[in-house]
Amino acid sequence: MRRSGVKVLEITRRPEAGKVRRARGGSLSVPPDRPYLPTHVATPQQKTNCGFSLALGLLLLIGAVAYISIQRLVTADRQVADALEFATALEGMTTRLGEAEGAVHGYLITGNRQYVARYDAAVRRLTVQLADLRGHVAHDAARRSRADRLRRRRRAGR
Repeated sequence: MRRSGVKVLEITRRPEAGKVRRARGGSLSVPPDRPYLPTHVATPQQKTNCGFSLALGLLLLIGAVAYISIQRLVTADRQVADALEFATALEGMTTRLGEAEGAVHGYLITGNRQYVARYDAAVRRLTVQLADLRGHVAHDAARRSRADRLRRRRRAGR
């Protein structure tokens, strides 16, 4: 059989010793009485070793993927916990600001000095919570700058 001027050898059956003949076109012709068998067949031990190697490789791959997934899960869990602590600290600050504002309004309306003491207590607690908030945001530059801005405003009396 010729393709593009090149002789192609097509063997579909295994040749028997001494029975390979040349056909008219110059290619080899093999008697059709036996199917072609490869000359190398893997032994059962080689097959078993290959199977175990494949299984071990898959187990290592699955283990690596599981380890990476668990590390990401732990990191995400830590970030969620930090965000919840930050939100709790902000809620506490909002409460203290409301207490201070209510004390100012009470003093302005009634003139009672008792409201000044409430205002001072709320400002002291607010100062402690600002320091606590600063500790929560020490690792996050954007949150830290916002906490610093809050602290400057509190010092300025706004």
